[in-house]
Amino acid sequence: MTKLIKKFFGLLWLTRVPIVAVSLLLAMISLKFCNTYNFYFMISLACIIMAGYIQNDILDYEIDTISASSRPLPSGTISIHQAKILYKLLVILGLVGGLASRSILCLVYVCVVLAAFYVYTKYCKASWVLKNLFTAIISTTVVFAPVLCGGKINIKVVYLGTVAFFFTLGREILMDIRDREGDQIILNVKRPPSLLGHIIAFLFIFISFMIKELFFFETDIIRYMLYALIAFILSILFMEKKSVYWIMSESIKVIFIYDLIRIYIELR
Repeated sequence: MTKLIKKFFGLLWLTRVPIVAVSLLLAMISLKFCNTYNFYFMISLACIIMAGYIQNDILDYEIDTISASSRPLPSGTISIHQAKILYKLLVILGLVGGLASRSILCLVYVCVVLAAFYVYTKYCKASWVLKNLFTAIISTTVVFAPVLCGGKINIKVVYLGTVAFFFTLGREILMDIRDREGDQIILNVKRPPSLLGHIIAFLFIFISFMIKELFFFETDIIRYMLYALIAFILSILFMEKKSVYWIMSESIKVIFIYDLIRIYIELR
């Protein structure tokens, strides 16, 4: 029973369910702005994003044994063979969902994203700049789902896309700093220096949250900036602890998901 529970939570991590939820929320909010919807495209979108993360974890196996040994694959909770089977299944479901959407643009999008993940793993992982830009751009494309479903983009969709881009870019840099030891040993590449990378990451995340607060909520910006400054100073003081980066990235993600849910509820 305990083994089954561990495997279940391992699958949740491997498929990055919280991150996929963020992507789906972004797409659903964007679709609401444009008064359109396509169920099969949403299923397809979830499947290809999960498949992309599984592929990434399979290829990052050696790195994760050093910098994140508790993850499902390096810990042995889920085998490489099982991960590959799940990856192929999700790719097939993603393609079927793209076909079922009855939109040639949706199907093209699915194929392009799958090809982009291959290019990413083949050519971009050795450069932290290319790696993070790729992830941020792919995360942002889900916001423009209304175009794929026959809708028209309005200015709020552009704001939402900007929020998604800077948030993802900042969070990915934080994760790079956390994983720099494994990356340097296995990939023999440099990752952003701790202090500089920390500042850049917080700047991008701050820009993302400020745009969100300015255009989607009525917020006391001065008080908001004060809270952000306090959080930044505290994170600088404890940044040498690897666990701090996990706490920061997860806390930021939870806040971001909460705000997306607020936006979606207000649109109903």
